[in-house]
Amino acid sequence: MRNPTLLTLAALLAACGNPDFAGGTPDVAGLTLETTGGPADGLPGAPLLSRNAAAVSATCQDWEYLCLVQEGVAGLNAFVRGAVEPVEQLVRLEPAAPRQRLRVFGPADLAVWGQPQPVASFRLAVLWVRDEVFRWRLDAKRLSDPDLPGSWSPVLAGQLTRGERAHRGRGILGIDVDAFRAAVNDPLLVSGQGKLLAGFAHVGPHKALAYALRDFQATSTSPFVPAAVFVGHKLAGGAARVRLAGWNEFTPDAAGGPDAGLELLLSRAGWWPGVGGRAAVAVLGGDVPSYGQPGFAVDLFLAVGCYDAAQAEGYRDLFACSYADTWPVAGAWQGRHCVPVALPAGDPRRYGSVGACAISGADFYDDQNLPPPMTQDSGALEPGAPVSPEAPPTVMPDGAF
Repeated sequence: MRNPTLLTLAALLAACGNPDFAGGTPDVAGLTLETTGGPADGLPGAPLLSRNAAAVSATCQDWEYLCLVQEGVAGLNAFVRGAVEPVEQLVRLEPAAPRQRLRVFGPADLAVWGQPQPVASFRLAVLWVRDEVFRWRLDAKRLSDPDLPGSWSPVLAGQLTRGERAHRGRGILGIDVDAFRAAVNDPLLVSGQGKLLAGFAHVGPHKALAYALRDFQATSTSPFVPAAVFVGHKLAGGAARVRLAGWNEFTPDAAGGPDAGLELLLSRAGWWPGVGGRAAVAVLGGDVPSYGQPGFAVDLFLAVGCYDAAQAEGYRDLFACSYADTWPVAGAWQGRHCVPVALPAGDPRRYGSVGACAISGADFYDDQNLPPPMTQDSGALEPGAPVSPEAPPTVMPDGAF
């Protein structure tokens, strides 16, 4: 007699089709933030700009706002590449001892970031949940550690509801930077800490991403980020938007007093191929309020710049802005919330003319409009996002299965 349970199971599997375990996993291209899409974003195929996976060479001047945004994007993308490139490599292998709903790929010693030698050992478990829903967990261990259960730690976990394309759809993921650093065991490659938690969504060739940084530090010498959100999207034609948050030293106390601490930097950039782009940095907290004067409380500094299609900068300037007050002094800027900061002649933070900007619109900060209130943990999407991503999880996704 035939076993009716096995017959029923076989019928169910046939009805669902043959699940594409490899296609239900993420890839780097679908999870990286982008500005112009060039090497400065640290995308696949681009070498690291320094040996540390989360640092780039200090080539940006303080007034090169697009460059500074790209520096932050490349730093985040380095962690994404380090955790997701092993997934791409492992799913090309035949799974070991495949089971009904589970495939395990590896283990294998793998190189990432274009390194000439493997940096750690990796293995990938992919669970088919139902229909087009897949969960996955990437484990890693040091190359020198024995292949024992206690040697492995999860560095990446998440879920993808696959859309019309392989590796695309809606989902969440988490990257455990602490576990990743321990597995690579090379402070010149990884010296960061914390968690990167993301929600993502794809529609056709478009993508939208939201990354939540928790207790995060890109390198051992970078500013500590207790909580911040990076968001971005890219359209099929190459237009892209990003917004980043972080802390750094931007300005001293106006009266020369003791430093009040790091300033919060909220950075935005947009790029339209063949046309150009704009970048803006809002600087809040720290020593910023000390620049206020009677009748005009300075809530933030606003640095703006624009670029042509060849990424040549045509304009940049620095403003002091108030949410509540308008400039009380008679003159061209009276009645406005943002006024130019007094700068010495030849100061590089003021250059060119706003007429050089091919891209306009009130969705960017500018001196004609009240800057929108934003916080470092805002998950609001940038204008023009093609789809709303999943909200980033608050903790590492459950990789136990």
